Amino acid sequence: MPEPERLSRLIARHTHFERTADAAEQWARQVDGANATLIESTRHRADLIINTTT
Repeated sequence: MPEPERLSRLIARHTHFERTADAAEQWARQVDGANATLIESTRHRADLIINTTT
């Protein structure tokens, strides 16, 4: 998923669950971003990759 779309979806989800817009963006960039980097770095070891963009 493209990075801007990933961030937009995460921020929307976090604000839906009562984080402020600033807190949601910070969490999406720092915590969720770190997780995305880790997952992407191990993608080559996955047994199955599910495409969620179609």
